[in-house]
Amino acid sequence: MLIDSAPQKIADMKKYGDLLICMFLAAAILAAYWQVQYYDLTCYDDISYISNNPYVKKGLTGESFTWAMTTIHMGYWQPLTWLSHMLDYQLFGPNIGGHHWVNVILHIANAILLYIVLRRTSGETWKSAIVAALFAVHPLNVESVAWIAERKNVLSTLFWFIALWFYACYVERPTLYRYALILLTFSLGLMAKPMLVTLPFTLLLFDYWPLGRLTSWKVLPRLLYEKIPFFILTTIVSIETFLSCRHKDVISHLDKITLGERTANVLVSYVKYIANMLWPQDLAIFYPYSKDFTAFQIVGSALLLIITSCIMIIFARQYRYALTGWLWYLGTLIPVIGLIQAGPQAMADRFAYIPMIGLFVMIVWGVPDLLKKWPQRRIVFSVVSGAVLSVLIICTLQQVRYWQNSMALFEHALRVTGETPRVHYHMGVALTHGGKPDQAVKHFEYAIKGNPEFAEAYSYMGIALASQGKIDGAMAYFREALQRKRHDEMTHNNLGAALINKGKLDEAIVHIQEALNIRPDYVPAHRNMGVALASQGKMEEAIGYYKKALQLERSDAITHNNIGIALAYTGRREEAVHHFREALKINPYYGDAADNLRTIQKSVKDH
Repeated sequence: MLIDSAPQKIADMKKYGDLLICMFLAAAILAAYWQVQYYDLTCYDDISYISNNPYVKKGLTGESFTWAMTTIHMGYWQPLTWLSHMLDYQLFGPNIGGHHWVNVILHIANAILLYIVLRRTSGETWKSAIVAALFAVHPLNVESVAWIAERKNVLSTLFWFIALWFYACYVERPTLYRYALILLTFSLGLMAKPMLVTLPFTLLLFDYWPLGRLTSWKVLPRLLYEKIPFFILTTIVSIETFLSCRHKDVISHLDKITLGERTANVLVSYVKYIANMLWPQDLAIFYPYSKDFTAFQIVGSALLLIITSCIMIIFARQYRYALTGWLWYLGTLIPVIGLIQAGPQAMADRFAYIPMIGLFVMIVWGVPDLLKKWPQRRIVFSVVSGAVLSVLIICTLQQVRYWQNSMALFEHALRVTGETPRVHYHMGVALTHGGKPDQAVKHFEYAIKGNPEFAEAYSYMGIALASQGKIDGAMAYFREALQRKRHDEMTHNNLGAALINKGKLDEAIVHIQEALNIRPDYVPAHRNMGVALASQGKMEEAIGYYKKALQLERSDAITHNNIGIALAYTGRREEAVHHFREALKINPYYGDAADNLRTIQKSVKDH
């Protein structure tokens, strides 16, 4: 009886072992990221993605769905990411803690899926678990998890791992249904973030190891043919992303950053990512682009990459995992490594979310092979793994704390990157939104001094000065910003608001209309156009713009108050009362709305 029950007990141990490992991964992530539920949005992309996005704030509606499926707002097509943010708002509203929790839950799911995929394809339980644990708690991944705007990263990676799982199922028993599931999840991943274009190449790496399908060059044509639909999708999405990024000025023009400068940055960045993985110190949200690499840095990085690649190729037959892991790292970084420069950064922690897995595989599978002559290698490996994971959790806890608010985030970035114009700019933005425009001015001055063509710094300098009542100075900076970046809806709108303040209504309307030409759904411009027209006595036209603003964003107390004033002037007192009350529902401490409501109610009684 005991003998008969032994296989069942072993099976139960394996089943519960998998469950315990998954529970450990979830617990480790929760311990590292528990505090993010109390954190706020950052002023770096979170505003554009969430708090200032009227479609996201509407939740899941037909209009929002259409916008998500058709827009290239923020540089490229990512409808699934927009829909996830809309669902957040549907479930949690402005409670930012809920939005943070979704990122954490997605990261937990990714870590568990990574373990399950490696466990199923390699048959190695503990090695797969350690790779997943490194992925779960490594500080390099904090940016992807703690930053709500990086939902696209954790969400797209979820579909990446699901696609790998379906691919493993397909290899075991090839059917059209399973093949369609891989293609579907790949498509969904691309709809969250186009960085997943490297998945077809990763499937080929999986064929080599751990699946063992690529046994000779003769097999390669068949495996390539099998993946033609994936390569077609990759090509289409790559072209679409490149064109949309060029249209939105996300990609730097080739004359600004030469091929030689980009190549140098690519070589050095590949090595820096490895260094940050091995020694995750001084991680920051922004790493400035440098054109001043030394010959030693460039040549040394190139030699290191070439020598490592040669070693991996030489030992590929004996240690297949090493070549797969190395090519995984090199290949999945290609879309964001900077050959085509997108954005002002030299590199970014969030770009390493998927690529680092390849290096983790190399280390976790490679160390036991290096120690195979040691009699106590299992004990040593277990102790070292536990120590490394413990240290990483502590480092992650510290790194997460920098994300509690924008000022803490960019103060840390200034310490790490030094006197960098763009970091000073973001620090100034954080101080402006934090109600400290006088301190923000100093940072904008440094940003402009360091980069005289930095249009956004001029624009936000204008905002900081306007909030201090220095309207003439603000207008001068808005005009400077527009000389450097003509098609910027925020600057046109802010200049229009400043001109309204100075009584120059006709000129204000020209700039506000330009803002609406650039972005027809820009709520502040609709509101300011209403103010300008109302100031000219054109109340009916003003009401039309206020209504459009409220159609886009119902929870705007200022617009409710403004339309209430305009309606009162046209004799529609009951409608005016409704809007004043709506303004007070949104903001019970809105003094102007309260005064206007009392005034109009008194006038109604007098009549």
